[in-house]
Amino acid sequence: MTRSTPTRAWPRTSAFRVSSPWIGSDWAYQGVNLGLRGAVPLGGRVVWASNLIVDARFGEEPFFTMSTFAGLSRGGVLGGRWTLRGLPEERLRGDGVALTQHELRVTVIEHTVRGAPWAWSLAPFVDVGQVWLWDAPPPETLAIGAGLGLRLVAKELLVLRVDVARSVDTYAEAPTRRPSTQVLVLSEHPF
Repeated sequence: MTRSTPTRAWPRTSAFRVSSPWIGSDWAYQGVNLGLRGAVPLGGRVVWASNLIVDARFGEEPFFTMSTFAGLSRGGVLGGRWTLRGLPEERLRGDGVALTQHELRVTVIEHTVRGAPWAWSLAPFVDVGQVWLWDAPPPETLAIGAGLGLRLVAKELLVLRVDVARSVDTYAEAPTRRPSTQVLVLSEHPF
């Protein structure tokens, strides 16, 4: 595999954030973020990659920032491109977030273009998460998105991806679960 597609590592991250009128903010809140992501080779051209994020905030955070989390890993917005793929971006909001993502990255074609290595991979994936408020009971269902991604790793430097993600969403006013499908075209792995 290439440098832009890790095959072995388990880096851990932790971050703390503070907002206060003392530093010029209109809001007073604190947050902590813990992350673990990595990859394990399963043999041949197959790599299992995972990402785990736990984020919590306390204080007077404004509603419009409660759909984000702030850590050192990519994916600061719930839903959409980077986390909980298949759900609409910023669909979920809360004081606490716990999510995990898993991909099985299978390289199906490797070739060279002008002497530089290129690789095509398929990546079936599943993202599972929960968002909650401190003063409300937790939701009864998990947020789950799953799908299939196509990756092009070009010249060991660039990853282009197309993810087709599907999820179901529950609405408070009509407690039925509705399917949602997204086609995401981006660069870089989601984690």
